[in-house]
Amino acid sequence: MANTPPVTPPQTPPQEIQPPRKSSASRSAVPVATAATTTATATAPAGTERPPTLSDTDLQAVSNLKAAHAAIKSEMSKVIVGQHDVLDQVLMAIFTKSHALLVGVPGLAKTLMISTLA
Repeated sequence: MANTPPVTPPQTPPQEIQPPRKSSASRSAVPVATAATTTATATAPAGTERPPTLSDTDLQAVSNLKAAHAAIKSEMSKVIVGQHDVLDQVLMAIFTKSHALLVGVPGLAKTLMISTLA
């Protein structure tokens, strides 16, 4: 078996993007951008950025969520020992109404954790 060098795809230079031409009389000096360097960024003028403000309702909702998280974690720690990170991630999935897939070797109390939460 001979050592063959790895196959690399050919490098192609970025193609130039040019605006459509109207007529020779209306041409203006428009800079030509390359596809590899063209980015669009929107920035606010300096000094106009404001930190987001939270209403009393939002603060109360965050407080309720924190209390619920602490209560569930406290009750779960009575049954599940040593799985704090996994429990935090499962609770995060529940609180954000998303999905979670628990994967691990047998004996890590995955089924016990879910049946305790139910």
